[in-house]
Amino acid sequence: MPNGDVLMVIYTSYREYEPGVSLIATRLRQGAEQWDMPSRWFEFVGANDHTPLLWTDNEKVYFFWSNPKLETGAFPFHWTTSQDSGATWNDIRFPH
Repeated sequence: MPNGDVLMVIYTSYREYEPGVSLIATRLRQGAEQWDMPSRWFEFVGANDHTPLLWTDNEKVYFFWSNPKLETGAFPFHWTTSQDSGATWNDIRFPH
């Protein structure tokens, strides 16, 4: 993260295609020796939250992910951004 923290986002399941898969995140704060307690992150209930990707562009952080089991007509991916190293996140956006 731009502030020197490390943010890790992972699956909540051993098998990535189960319908109940969601994402959890944990943070190693700059200078800390222990990670924060993991917690559930952005989640579409029952839709298999999938393929987390974090990308940093200077001070702006992007978080992309998808839901392959989301109902028909859904978008292939969505994203949100943060400009304070992940302390807060903007509304979820979808491609046009």
